[in-house]
Amino acid sequence: MTELIGPDGALWRMSLSSPPTHPQYGFYQVPDTGGLRGWQWLMITVSCISAIATVIAWFFLPDSPTRAKWLSEEEKTKYVERVRGNDQGIKQIIWRKDQAWEAFTDPFTYILFAMAMSQTMVVGESGSWAGADIRRHQQV
Repeated sequence: MTELIGPDGALWRMSLSSPPTHPQYGFYQVPDTGGLRGWQWLMITVSCISAIATVIAWFFLPDSPTRAKWLSEEEKTKYVERVRGNDQGIKQIIWRKDQAWEAFTDPFTYILFAMAMSQTMVVGESGSWAGADIRRHQQV
């Protein structure tokens, strides 16, 4: 973790993966516009990008290879066979307790959970320090 004093006297904390040219830094330099501060514009921008991506995924990402409009019949067959070869199946609409129990007793479930948690901790570092940076920036 590196600490820098910005041109306005604000304390900036960043890891080596976040150089000062990072978009977050740019949003902090935005003057108060429309009654909102730079960090608020950052949150609005990221939220809008997420909302647009959600709409695109909802309407254009099929729930199975057989419903993909952009695939030819040959490609659909190929992808269904690939899923069948992995013993995964296309769709299961019946709840089976034995499958749920198998998921809870399978150690790979917990390994995947641990991997996901450890990956989000790295991303969460910038989010957890953002509040301290914002408070420091507002005091100056």
